[in-house]
Amino acid sequence: MYRNQNIVMSYSSKDEMKAMELMNRLEQAHCEVEPLDFSVADKRDIALFLSDDGRYLCRIQDNRMLTLYNVEESQVVYQCPGVTAASFDHDSSFLSIATPRSITILDGNTLNILHTFDNQFNEVKGMALSYEDSLLSLYTNDNKYYLMDIDSSKIMQEIECPRHNPITCMKFNHSHTYIACGFQDGDFMLVSLNGNSHKTWHISKEQINAIAFSMDDAVIAFGTWDKEIILWDIK
Repeated sequence: MYRNQNIVMSYSSKDEMKAMELMNRLEQAHCEVEPLDFSVADKRDIALFLSDDGRYLCRIQDNRMLTLYNVEESQVVYQCPGVTAASFDHDSSFLSIATPRSITILDGNTLNILHTFDNQFNEVKGMALSYEDSLLSLYTNDNKYYLMDIDSSKIMQEIECPRHNPITCMKFNHSHTYIACGFQDGDFMLVSLNGNSHKTWHISKEQINAIAFSMDDAVIAFGTWDKEIILWDIK
């Protein structure tokens, strides 16, 4: 277990706990887990995640086909080919999708297109929507971080990160002042949205796979490759 003075709690999780959490979320959405059929011959999942409210399960396979499942109804509700990254906002009211040619924002309820603009970046590997749904952050395969205003499609921030240490995840805080980025070597970067300042810390010996802020933005939770959850006191 890695130790750091800002870490306020750290504990290991088991595979069984992860599976149980998924089952509980599906059950809370009143879904029979078994009817969901994810078997597609000769295809491998490169991304599989639930929306924060448990309504949708999003799957991207190595043929770059995105499939969106309605958990409650146990059925496919949307598909899109050529997808390299996707992300829900905090309440599933918006879904962002990146392909080599475009970036699209969909209405999470109707799945109608709200915004679409040309993809001016290298291949997008990950995305995050702000809580106010006005900003989109993304990182690319050349390990650059970008912050974009959705309405104007203007790039507001650009940070070039070390190529040997890829970004693996990112998350906005609730008060719309910071975004946290996790890295492959256990670093995380905190970027101020009120300027172009950023700072990096090393908190784990393993890759950071997931990030979440507490409701008051005082604590950041990190999930790591070695199944630890780390709570970081941001103050």
